[in-house]
Amino acid sequence: MFTKIINNLRKNLILYYLLLSGFLIRLIFATFPGFHVDTDTFFAWSIRIVQEGFSNFYSPDIWTSYTPGMIYVFYFLGILRKILSLDGEQFYYLLKIPSIIADLVLSYFIYKQLLTTSSRKIAFYGLIFCIFNPVLVFNASIWGAFDGLLTLFLFLSIYYLAQKKLISSSVYFAIALLIKPQAIAIVPVFGLFVLKNFSISNVLKISIPTLFTLVVLSLPYFPNDPIFGFFNLFINMAQDYKGNSLFAYNTWGIFGFWIDDSVKIAFLSYRIWGLILLSVFWIFFYLLFFKRKFDAFTLSTLAFFAFFFLPTRVHERYLFSAIPFLILISLQFKSKFLIISTIILSALHLINLYYVYVYYNEFYLKLPKVLYIPQLYEFLETQGKFMSAISTLLFLLITITISRIVISRKHGH
Repeated sequence: MFTKIINNLRKNLILYYLLLSGFLIRLIFATFPGFHVDTDTFFAWSIRIVQEGFSNFYSPDIWTSYTPGMIYVFYFLGILRKILSLDGEQFYYLLKIPSIIADLVLSYFIYKQLLTTSSRKIAFYGLIFCIFNPVLVFNASIWGAFDGLLTLFLFLSIYYLAQKKLISSSVYFAIALLIKPQAIAIVPVFGLFVLKNFSISNVLKISIPTLFTLVVLSLPYFPNDPIFGFFNLFINMAQDYKGNSLFAYNTWGIFGFWIDDSVKIAFLSYRIWGLILLSVFWIFFYLLFFKRKFDAFTLSTLAFFAFFFLPTRVHERYLFSAIPFLILISLQFKSKFLIISTIILSALHLINLYYVYVYYNEFYLKLPKVLYIPQLYEFLETQGKFMSAISTLLFLLITITISRIVISRKHGH
């Protein structure tokens, strides 16, 4: 048995080395100041949930507009803070650890999925692409965001959906939804699965565990409204920001940022046009994919892109979930164009995050200028519309390329 363990360690030594390297790199970058608009809020909520308890956390008098899944995380971190007697700087650092760990677990699952469809060499490329991708490092270690945690549970949901383990998929999707509302991006993927594999059993296996998980895990927060408490919160969160593009380099960013999405173009508001574009996108892909073997990962990649580029009220970080999925399918398809596009898109997303980070931390909050690069920042300050146009063009090219790959495979080419 001991020999078997040693052989297994030797066989996976490179895997462990890469994961450890990614972890250490993230720990180093986590010493940078976080995005304080977010991390100050997370800090305050961690203290509040420990002091007030679950049932008293949400209040109309204090801004607490965030889904319960993340509040559980802040509760756990807040308890650790008390046990370990952490000071402010130490706790800011601790706040970044869950996302750092989620990044590495997500990278491992992408490696594991690639092993099922590709060679071990390609699987390692996927692992390296995720672990050392500057976007993933910046998002978790510098910004202190939780998009990696969200993406991990979304990936697990699709991972089990692809295996037709519907109850597991449904539970993981519910947890993702409890972490961040933008998990709804992959709802059309479940819709397509139900249409292609329609049965009452499948409908129940997908819907009931999701609803049950949402209600049960939300119950401590909404004891007086156990059924609709979470859903009312979800609806209210959608009303928090009503801009066309919230600094996101997407289709609406071409018109400018933070424009009220009730502004009309040709008798319809930005908001309605965005919903129309999203609907047309999904009608096209439903027709394209309906006669084919269901590919959950490809469709999910498209879902994240559509959710970022087409509707209004989108933040810059909403693109994050698309990148690990795009890494996966680029390598599965062995498409040089998609691989190059992933690199370019990662770079565009990185500078989008960089601009927002510097804008708020180092100008709005007047914190020390740690990451301020004058030439780069001044370029981004004046070229937001141009960067949005480049990013949108890349989205169109990626969408067309994926469509061609699907159509060519359909005809056996």
